[in-house]
Amino acid sequence: MNEVDNSILSAFEDNDIERRFVADCNEVIHFKLVRSQDDIESEEVEFQPEMSHQVFGKTEKIFGYNDLKIDMYYTAGWLRTYINISFKEKIDPSVIGLPADNVIEILSKFLEHDYFENIDLFVNSLKEESKFKPSGSLIDSISVNENGCKNIYEVYHVHVSNTDNNFFEGYYQRLQRFLIWYIDGASFVDVDDDRWNYFIMYEKYTTKENESAYAVTGLTTVYEYYAYPNNKRPRISQMLILPPFQNQGLAVHLMNSMYKFYSTDKNVIDITVEDPTDGCQAIRDFIDLCRCENLPCFSNENLKKGYKKEIENELREKFQIHKKQARRIYEILLLRTINKANEEEYKNYRIQVKNRLNAPFQKMNSTMRRMNYTFKPDEVKEVAVLQKPEVRFNTLKNLYDELEKQYEHVLERFENRAVSV
Repeated sequence: MNEVDNSILSAFEDNDIERRFVADCNEVIHFKLVRSQDDIESEEVEFQPEMSHQVFGKTEKIFGYNDLKIDMYYTAGWLRTYINISFKEKIDPSVIGLPADNVIEILSKFLEHDYFENIDLFVNSLKEESKFKPSGSLIDSISVNENGCKNIYEVYHVHVSNTDNNFFEGYYQRLQRFLIWYIDGASFVDVDDDRWNYFIMYEKYTTKENESAYAVTGLTTVYEYYAYPNNKRPRISQMLILPPFQNQGLAVHLMNSMYKFYSTDKNVIDITVEDPTDGCQAIRDFIDLCRCENLPCFSNENLKKGYKKEIENELREKFQIHKKQARRIYEILLLRTINKANEEEYKNYRIQVKNRLNAPFQKMNSTMRRMNYTFKPDEVKEVAVLQKPEVRFNTLKNLYDELEKQYEHVLERFENRAVSV
């Protein structure tokens, strides 16, 4: 993985080399999902990465080119790839003794080998787009109105047991490459592991030739962990809606389709999410609020009685919701009933939530006692700082304030929802 060294960049301060020959990866890379030849020239279908450090290093810079542009086009269904690298000028290595970055060599580590470098061959391959059919089993179909038009989206479940794995492995290798540009810490899946399940969303559209075709829209991967004796605990690993399809509520539909798929599986204990981003957690919260708001256990009267074990049991049995998420939904719905102008009522709510947030600190007390016997004094001292009352108070306050912001954001979306589940 290449990276422009900061010491090199600082050496450019006295001349215009940095300005001319150091490019921001996120600005010079241009993606397109191409359905027809018209899209080649259209800027409307163009989108860019949110991050590039997993490919080009932490500085997210490319060295050695003036006016660099990297075009990476994909056919919307088959994901056949075209790459073009253009620039006005390439640096002469003799100027500072450094060659320009080999961009195609860096990118090739994250690409399939059979990409196009000839635009005519790429355009010619578009003729076969209508022949593409999604792998796996159709599990859901969603109609979304956008700008007065009705768009149809389909969700397919893919597992090694319901697809041609030889084809899907190559296809998914191309699809999952998008993850590294949008998910920090993205990891690639071993398609041969039969505990992986894939939920892939496509827009089903009609071509100019009046043929049905598919454009890949997004994906989520789920790993099924074993649970004694014959049960399983699916865990959502990674989820992405591609930028051209964002802000339409499709992430909600995709996750909800996955939930509906598992809802009939009596061997599923609960469904969790692996290190969810704030956005993913918000989607999860929104769906669970929609599913749970009318349950008797969440009536205003019952919410005021406090959190009961029966709540997490009911949510797990009805909706396969994990106990930690059940508590979160309870706190969000309770906040919905709180009159913040009533100081005592609002204070009691904050104390209740902070008591939960404080539990790990309480557990740390017993850990500290054990550390006194097994760790060096300076190591114990470092951890002990976290136990100081003023540090704990500020930490809990910050944790609570951030959590309430998340809850308020989800409630605002919930109250003004245009998407139902």
